[in-house]
Amino acid sequence: MITKLRLQLMPFVLSLAPLIGYTQFYPSLNASWCASDQFAEYYYHLADDPDTLISGLVYQRVREIQVWEYPPNPPEVFQSTLHIRSTLEGKGYIIPPDSSTEFLVGDVGAQPGDTLRDVLIGGPFGSDWSETWLLDIVVDSIVSVTNLGVTVTRHYVHEVTFWNLDDSSPYNFFAWRFYWQEGMGSSHGLILRMELALGGYYGLSCAVVSDSVVFNHFETPTPEPWGVLPGGQACCSPLNVGITNAECNAASGTSAYPNPSSGLFRLWGMAGTKDVLVFDPQGRQVLRTRGQEIDLSGHAPGLYTALIQSSAGRQAVRLAVER
Repeated sequence: MITKLRLQLMPFVLSLAPLIGYTQFYPSLNASWCASDQFAEYYYHLADDPDTLISGLVYQRVREIQVWEYPPNPPEVFQSTLHIRSTLEGKGYIIPPDSSTEFLVGDVGAQPGDTLRDVLIGGPFGSDWSETWLLDIVVDSIVSVTNLGVTVTRHYVHEVTFWNLDDSSPYNFFAWRFYWQEGMGSSHGLILRMELALGGYYGLSCAVVSDSVVFNHFETPTPEPWGVLPGGQACCSPLNVGITNAECNAASGTSAYPNPSSGLFRLWGMAGTKDVLVFDPQGRQVLRTRGQEIDLSGHAPGLYTALIQSSAGRQAVRLAVER
């Protein structure tokens, strides 16, 4: 039986439930994860790319983009590719950039009390992929969280050596920050990042899967009893999914005209523009300019994103190329 706890002061519903059925660990297609810290912003995008066959197994390709700030110089952009796959049993696997080795990252088919051996755990966002650990992870509970019409299912977990249930160590306070979320990955994106969570802040800002906001740091109340909530509107640029041009532009306070266009755009309301990076629908950088005019006439029709660095900060504008 599924029991539900309705909270009077918070607009979401929690269900502590046995697992009746489970979905895959990662999304199937069209997903974005966005994160940030004091140094950079990090974007991960799973597009509708052809599957990749590696050692006889089928993987999906995820593009990783890091935008690092070096004031007063323009931001620097670094890109790499990861490969992920999900099994019918609920396990998730990843092949990091510049690697041919597959690692287990989680299991949404696991039951409370199960222990998974040698799960890949990362350090803070921005750390090298070589700065990872293989740790044993225990599943504590399975919880369904509903907020603003979006329901997600989470497997709350802890690392064996970090958490003693019989004492009041500070690690217990952060227990709710570690979970695998069905169809999204983990509470920190593609993999768990124990060090980041224990440090007391989130790096992951939002995650959008097939037009549904499944992780939204900005919708989370204080205190946060079950971690970041789903639902609401998130502008996960430059690789966000499911946010219209008007919504994204309104959120950032910028505009482009004409939009849609056959390829030529002019940015308005951007005082002191320093750098403009334009990404195609697959998350690849296709243009870099310092002006307020963007020429995509040589590129295929589709929905592009301009990431703009100005004296007002970083903002994003969606650009629709139609012919």
